[in-house]
Amino acid sequence: MVGFVSRSGTLYTQAIDSLSTLIGNRNIATRYWRIGSSLETDTTQAQAITTAQFLEAKFPQFYDCKVTGSDYPCVSSTLHQIYELDGSADSNEDPVAQTEDAAIDEVVDSEKVVKILITDLEPNQSAIAELSSRVSQELQKNQDYKAVLVGVRSEFNGNVFSAETGQVVIGDYSTDDTNVTESGRPFYLVMTGPEKALDEIINSFNNLPLDVSEAFRVTSFASSDIDVITLDKTSVPDPVNECTIQRGNIGRQRPPKEQANQWLILEQRGCQGETETVVDVWSEPSTSLLGATISPEKLVSSNPILNVEAVNVQGDRLNVQTRINAGEGSRRGETAYLTLSQRDLDEAVWADWNSTAANPNGAKTQNLLLFVYGLREAVKGMALQNTDPDTGTVRVPSDDAVKFCIGIN
Repeated sequence: MVGFVSRSGTLYTQAIDSLSTLIGNRNIATRYWRIGSSLETDTTQAQAITTAQFLEAKFPQFYDCKVTGSDYPCVSSTLHQIYELDGSADSNEDPVAQTEDAAIDEVVDSEKVVKILITDLEPNQSAIAELSSRVSQELQKNQDYKAVLVGVRSEFNGNVFSAETGQVVIGDYSTDDTNVTESGRPFYLVMTGPEKALDEIINSFNNLPLDVSEAFRVTSFASSDIDVITLDKTSVPDPVNECTIQRGNIGRQRPPKEQANQWLILEQRGCQGETETVVDVWSEPSTSLLGATISPEKLVSSNPILNVEAVNVQGDRLNVQTRINAGEGSRRGETAYLTLSQRDLDEAVWADWNSTAANPNGAKTQNLLLFVYGLREAVKGMALQNTDPDTGTVRVPSDDAVKFCIGIN
């Protein structure tokens, strides 16, 4: 981590300042920690630090005990320690946790806690596996929680270590004279807590005057369908063209009231012989789309009369050009779904940030997709053990990251 703070003004140091500001503005009890353990220094638990010490995470002495003036013990990363901390906090404190990597622990109310871990996700593979397990357990205990992984590329000048051996494999990786959005060294915020609180933090962080642009990525993990991305029906004009208008019902059926805004229902009329309609459809905004590269074949249509012509991600919205062929053989009241799986979206967001221990790269994170896929499966596995208290049924999270619902009359 020390490579992120080898000089001032990096995106990493800006993130430390920004988190301190965001948390301070929220006026919520917060505690800060430096996480790590060492048998040599008899350090086995997270070290409580002050707000001022949290801001020292912008300097090398916070991470390297050998730097002149460092008052911190030498430790190795023990990322899961953040989930061993007592969730309570005095009302006059701020909640944040921090490690030799960094972290934040924020008490939303007397029982709900937002935890934020700042890390490069590359201490060693066993630590990453333990972190994934603890995150999924946190979601199982708190069924209204979700987890979010935020990635930011930053300036960096230092060593990159192997996730398998812990030995230096790139002696001096430097982003000097490079494009940071393409070659910056990634660091991550791993957050757990109530959905609304996390969304507020992410949106506030994304709207700060940080020069992150395409160097900012977000993925969320939940044991329900709260983060499935739906279409924005208002993005489609009515009439769509001289032959096609929007309707409120599919055949004689209307969508459930709570889903009405998620359905685009079309009807062709007034043009004899016309069977094809091209429609541009946009998604609702979602930070989970930032930086994604999605090919058309990844969107699956449930009905052969609906085909994907082109896909484009613009900022936090997905644009899909569709072609509807309601010709001979089609029935009135057809439904069609366009879906993108969670796994495919994960790959679309993180593939160009991922590397392996056998092929390390300073601009990428070793085994990042393995962590993302593993956490996704762990959360799903935990969800399958939970039952809905109202119905007694098992809550199974959707495999869909995107789901567009279209009716064709």
